[in-house]
Amino acid sequence: MSKNATSTQYLLISFLFFISGFSGLIYQVLWTRQFKLLLGSSILSISIIVATFMAGLLIGAWWIGKRLAKKKIKNELQYYGYLEISIGLYGILLLLLLPYSKVLFSLVGAPSVEFNYIKLIINTLLTFLILAVPTTAMGATLPLLINYFSKGNHTFRKTIGHFYGINALGAAIASFVAGFFFIKNFGVNGSVFIAIILNLIIGIFAIYIAAKNNSTHHSIPEAQPATSDHTPSADNNRLSQIILATSFLTGFIAISYEVLWIRCLNYISNNSTYTFSIILFIFLLGIALGSFSLSYIKQLKNKLLTVAIFQYFLAIASLLIIYLFYAFAYTDTFSNWFMQTNNSDTPIWYHNIGLNLTLSILVFLIPSILMGMTFPLLSELYYDNKQVKSGEAISQIYVVNTFGNILGALIPIFVLIPLLGSIKWTLYLLAGVNLLIALYYILLSNTPKKNALLLMSTSIFVAVLMLTQSNNVLASLENVNEDAYSDKPIFYKEGVMATVKVYNQHNTYQSLSIDGVTIASEAFKAKESTIAHLPFFTDKPIKNVLAVGLASGSTVGSILKHPEVEQLDVVEIVPSVMDALDYFKTSNGGLQDNPKVSIYIDDIFSHLNYSDKKYDVISSDGKFGILNRSNTTMLSKDYYQVCKEHLNPKGIFIQWITTEIPNKHFKTILKTTQAVFPHSELFLIRKNLYIMSSLEPTALKHDRIVANFNDPNISQDLYDSHIFTPQEVMAYYIGPNLDSSDNTPLYNTLNTPVIEYDYNLERNKDIIKGRTSFFVNLLHLYQNYNKNKAEIIGSKNTITVNKDYINYESNQRYLSSRIAYLQAHFAMQEQQIDKMLTFFQKVVDENHPENNNNIAVAAKSIGEYHFQQKKYRKALDYFNLAIKKMDGYSDAFTMRGLCYYYLGDMTASRTNLEKALSLNPQDQTAISFLNAIQ
Repeated sequence: MSKNATSTQYLLISFLFFISGFSGLIYQVLWTRQFKLLLGSSILSISIIVATFMAGLLIGAWWIGKRLAKKKIKNELQYYGYLEISIGLYGILLLLLLPYSKVLFSLVGAPSVEFNYIKLIINTLLTFLILAVPTTAMGATLPLLINYFSKGNHTFRKTIGHFYGINALGAAIASFVAGFFFIKNFGVNGSVFIAIILNLIIGIFAIYIAAKNNSTHHSIPEAQPATSDHTPSADNNRLSQIILATSFLTGFIAISYEVLWIRCLNYISNNSTYTFSIILFIFLLGIALGSFSLSYIKQLKNKLLTVAIFQYFLAIASLLIIYLFYAFAYTDTFSNWFMQTNNSDTPIWYHNIGLNLTLSILVFLIPSILMGMTFPLLSELYYDNKQVKSGEAISQIYVVNTFGNILGALIPIFVLIPLLGSIKWTLYLLAGVNLLIALYYILLSNTPKKNALLLMSTSIFVAVLMLTQSNNVLASLENVNEDAYSDKPIFYKEGVMATVKVYNQHNTYQSLSIDGVTIASEAFKAKESTIAHLPFFTDKPIKNVLAVGLASGSTVGSILKHPEVEQLDVVEIVPSVMDALDYFKTSNGGLQDNPKVSIYIDDIFSHLNYSDKKYDVISSDGKFGILNRSNTTMLSKDYYQVCKEHLNPKGIFIQWITTEIPNKHFKTILKTTQAVFPHSELFLIRKNLYIMSSLEPTALKHDRIVANFNDPNISQDLYDSHIFTPQEVMAYYIGPNLDSSDNTPLYNTLNTPVIEYDYNLERNKDIIKGRTSFFVNLLHLYQNYNKNKAEIIGSKNTITVNKDYINYESNQRYLSSRIAYLQAHFAMQEQQIDKMLTFFQKVVDENHPENNNNIAVAAKSIGEYHFQQKKYRKALDYFNLAIKKMDGYSDAFTMRGLCYYYLGDMTASRTNLEKALSLNPQDQTAISFLNAIQ
């Protein structure tokens, strides 16, 4: 074979292996998503999938190494082509059969309150069996190509560095493309099909090239191993074992770092769909760059010392990263560098991408480059010392490295964090192992003045460790600023599933966060309790209830206030939440000791898939937003379908969503719910939308509402939620979920998770269109309410059943009043005074009895305008109305006092100013005018 022909073939096969890495990563990402249907979306399930995937790679590398050692493969390139085709064909089979695999997992899938180790083991084995064929084939490809090309003009190091790097680069590009483009545009199944096509094309091309080589009788002789660089007295076999052990440890540490750093990084960045794609892209890009760079280094005089250098700098980098997560991220400097990115010229979406990219590069790039350089170097050292065929050598070292990867994905999360008590100390341990490897390889090397080098290395490590000492609480930049120095945590636990924290926010109320996202708070009382009470205002019997998510237990505590409840099951995915319940006993009533309550630590999707129980109510908290991408599972058609299957014929599924999400996503959720449940009623309470769905018409019953208000325990809970009268409950009804707009996007499903994408981009569109997403969504609900008037009045829904207590027109005025109130504020911000007065006057004229707070603010604002025009009598009329609607309105008392002051009635002025000061002792205006009167 000519040199040019060999070079051309080398580049062509390199490109094919790049595509192989691309398709392999797509499989890993998308199979993980698909297995959520079978295993759930908990970290335990994801760990099972990742571990079994890597186990297949390990077996494939071991199997092909044995065949190469026994010289059973005559044409590696042809064999490689067959393996790629087998991956593609099995991918097709898996695409067709995976949805039907539920029957296998259901054999041991029944939910249990105690952790089921047998279920864990069997689920792991079943997952491995399903993925064994394609992953084994993937694991065999690298040793085959290394064995094929480590001949003739190609050195072992150049070959392993090149092909290991090109495969990692393909995987890096795939992580970016899949996260940003493929899933969004083609769905999960469509993206898998693209990977299948790529595998088939790779295999066909490889077989064609191999056949062409055979027809021209080209062959490449095996190159001889290079001379080893260890000392002449060292035993080759002993050194080979040391290198294998090092490969295992470095594989373990690499994946451990990846898993732990991702968890820490999610705590200080926006945990969107894009975040994981960016992190994985940077990590794999670093591996590729490191591997490539090593392949182009022609001379390495002391390879053992080079391994030591790589590991040492990785240890130092780990210490600095710990300092970043636990100390530096708290500082104003960090905030100024990384968080001050907003301006009016560029959509915020790009800034969030930029933030995630910057932090990912800062954390992952240099360490991953060092990792990428380490594996090829260890492979070359092993090849030099073992004196076996190149494919056999790479097979053996790849096997132990992958075994390290498997344990690295499991042990830090499930063993080291519980044992050591934190991610921080787990990272310190891993950095210490890096240091020990570095020191040991310095001892193995022929480096002069070893003792001095050992002492200096250790001293620098200790110095960096001391200089980067930090506290024990991960920094979080979540929007409530929970980690500000004034909000110190009173409970903090870095558990297996997530980091759970309870803290006194502004010394006013307690809140609970999971991985930096506040999911429960005493300030959220209204939302958390309302979702509990609404189903009990209907005409349906309720005895058995399922609450999805525990958090502070506030919702569960409110459900338990209804004596008719006989059994309450709770499914919570994060075990550490149980340890935080005592801090919210006033909200949850000490639910752990309630005999009616059974708490399951499980993923809700998995739990329902394998449960036979049916419920009268399923209460589901549908978190959403840039910080809650993982919860989009609970807003999917698949999830709604499985919930529907677990409802009794008269059962109710109720879900909360915020109306502050982008309008496009808001409409998608409504449409997705509508596609599953034949009947859905909507209730809008401030900025919270409650979707109450059922299999048959469900109506609020005035008698049931009144009975609940007459129960002291329930009425107090409702008062705490700022719901004061039965009529107020009725006023919140805004009609059935009958969104028929033509531009509503696709359903949100696990296959097409459309609401995971473009959150900030769509929110920015809402800002341009209507200033806020809430306003655009409120307008959308109002338009649908008007459009569906005949349907609302003519069907067995809330309004017609309760026509003596509330009516369509009344609720229409309520919505109209709220919209006008927002429009007035927008006009105020833009200093459009005439528009502001017009909209505020509309709020006053509507005079809806359940909108008193808005009427009070509107009246006070109009009164202030007349006051500025020195029309004091007219201003008084509006201030009087404001106080009538909200008797504790201190600002209105102040303004009324000022009117009387300028009208010369000092007695009335003093009375009103003193009342204002009693309500707000910090009112400087009231203080000044009282002093002037005296």
